[in-house]
Amino acid sequence: MLEMPPFTRRKVTSLERAQLLGIRTSRVSSWSRTRSFNLTLWATTILLAFIIINALISYRKVLYQIDSSRMALRHVNPSPSDATPNETIALHHVEPTPRIAKPNETSALRHVNPTPSNATPDKTLVADETLAEKICLSSRRNKWHDSLDRQFEENAEFNPSFAVVLTVNDGYWDFFLNWFHHFIVTMAKNVLEQPLLIVIAEDSIIYEKLTSYLASETRNTIVLPGYDDALNSVSMAENYDSVAYKKLVSSRATHLLNLICNLKGQGGGTNSDQSTKDKIIIVYSDVDAVWVQNPFPYLRAELFGSDTSNDNNSIDMNKQRQPNYDILAAVDDHNYHKVRDYYCTGFLAITPSYASISFLIDWEKELQSNHQLNQPIFNSLLRSSTPMIRHGGLGEIEFAPGRLYFDEWVKEGGSSERQKKSGTVVVHNNYIIGHDAKRIRFEQHGLWIT
Repeated sequence: MLEMPPFTRRKVTSLERAQLLGIRTSRVSSWSRTRSFNLTLWATTILLAFIIINALISYRKVLYQIDSSRMALRHVNPSPSDATPNETIALHHVEPTPRIAKPNETSALRHVNPTPSNATPDKTLVADETLAEKICLSSRRNKWHDSLDRQFEENAEFNPSFAVVLTVNDGYWDFFLNWFHHFIVTMAKNVLEQPLLIVIAEDSIIYEKLTSYLASETRNTIVLPGYDDALNSVSMAENYDSVAYKKLVSSRATHLLNLICNLKGQGGGTNSDQSTKDKIIIVYSDVDAVWVQNPFPYLRAELFGSDTSNDNNSIDMNKQRQPNYDILAAVDDHNYHKVRDYYCTGFLAITPSYASISFLIDWEKELQSNHQLNQPIFNSLLRSSTPMIRHGGLGEIEFAPGRLYFDEWVKEGGSSERQKKSGTVVVHNNYIIGHDAKRIRFEQHGLWIT
């Protein structure tokens, strides 16, 4: 009799043992399969857990690096080798010039290191100036120069220091009417200086409404079509963080870049009005804001280191000065993702410097390559830009975010709430999502026209 192979003997032995124990062969096979499946499941679970844990660790490392890069400030004076950590941080946040503090001021300008007047020109800065000039001279930047040149030629005596810029789509037409009402009331008290108001229409419907509604405001108001600049035309009141909303806000850098290029005369036109246009400071405002006071004295105080007086001497003197900053912004939060002052793109003051143009070029590139919320990338780029961009945050009482004005201050109540709100210049209706929710909140706080 031939001897059976080992594996056959083991199989026969197992079957015989099962039979002796009174277990059917099919049940032994089923039990084996179940045990193998359980072992495989456990091994797979452990492997997946290991992969997830490693992914989380890697993600935290990436977040840490991003937060660190956001806080990094370029072109700072190296700290002495014996400086303490706190002293090193202090060196990175230098006030440019002494100035008279404003009433109720709660926050000074931050993240600033103005270049000394005797500093050697940076080769990178020169290169970026050349690039900025080339981009401003490109044909795609010329779309508004005829309209702007005509505006200045027809109103030669109009010599504004500021150009207020809004972008509006048809879904927020009622918010524009509300904003414009408060703007007119506020500017009526400012008899010495009137800004140029530039309203950029994001769709053809709102363009027709704006040109008809503002037809009588020809001296200091101009409506520009922004909807044919890119495939970003959105006419509905889109919710925050939606795909359509991201498409809409991703055009902001393009609009601001086009404006600043044309106002600097790089987009074509004549040179006769250039002394007027070249020094205009752009003030961008979201349409879901309300101007309860005139912001220009405060902006001049921050930009030029002067007081908040609003007289002819102060205005004329500031027109002859060079601003200390390229960009000022409202502050949404003081510790968002470890960023000391997290800027809000809903209120910006942008001076016509080549550093500003270079920054807007980078901002536009990021937004057009990937439609996204414009505020996070704004903060990230601003703190890592080359050449150095001189930027600062505006006081949170004067330029109040919604979380303070509508929530925290209301909870404080009494004299504290009244005192803080009496110092507010611009209220931004943010930290709430949705057209209707914003409108109801304005109505509840007496900031909506009826």
